Amino acid sequence: MTDYPTEPADVLEAAADLLESKGWQQGAFDNAVNPDDSTAFCALGAIRAVTGYSLAKRNYIRDGDYALYRERYRYTLQASVALGAKVGLDVPAWNDRPGRTAEEVIDVMKHVAKDLRNRGILHE
Repeated sequence: MTDYPTEPADVLEAAADLLESKGWQQGAFDNAVNPDDSTAFCALGAIRAVTGYSLAKRNYIRDGDYALYRERYRYTLQASVALGAKVGLDVPAWNDRPGRTAEEVIDVMKHVAKDLRNRGILHE
């Protein structure tokens, strides 16, 4: 089983790294059926990918593994709430705002991760 980050700061940092390595986009979570095949993600799509949420959701639909789905959803929600608190909007609206850049999204995600660590915030 793949290890996924669970702390909001770790999730946000991993998501920012994914955006740097794979690419950033607006208007969709990712651009492939399987997140592993995606070549770009929005901010929330990257969070979903690094927590394993997208794969857990597909497995839940197929196999009924609700416990794993619920766990991955919790990690996704915690990180997206922390990011949303910083940007003052829901994450998809912030990500998709005209004029937004990949660099800005990545920088804010890393800043929020660092701030959470500095404040000693673990699971919210």
